[in-house]
Amino acid sequence: MPKIFFCIYWKSMFLCVIIFVLSSVTFRSIPEAARFQYSDKLTHALMYVALGFVAYYEYSKDTVFKIKHPLWFVWMILFFVFFGGIIEILQGTVFRPRTSELADWVADVAGLALGFGVGKLLFGKKYN
Repeated sequence: MPKIFFCIYWKSMFLCVIIFVLSSVTFRSIPEAARFQYSDKLTHALMYVALGFVAYYEYSKDTVFKIKHPLWFVWMILFFVFFGGIIEILQGTVFRPRTSELADWVADVAGLALGFGVGKLLFGKKYN
């Protein structure tokens, strides 16, 4: 079963790894001129828009897990929401000098919702 899961959801898992790495590294080389107010929140939202979009695409093509587990979509959403929250907690405790902010987590959740929404608009009728 894990092999089937990986075959279906490998893109989402890969994006989770990328998000985790980007969230745990401190980028000292980004020039101050490239930053603007709330640029961090926009970055969070865009990463999770991509994750939500790709996850919905893979979900829409899934013929195994969503049939066997009627609440699969809810579990996916909860996993990604908690994933973003755990990363924020780790940023405040382990990944120093990164900081933890509730607003970053809210941006994660908003981006995730937008990504799932766009995915549903584009792929909802095609594969369901």
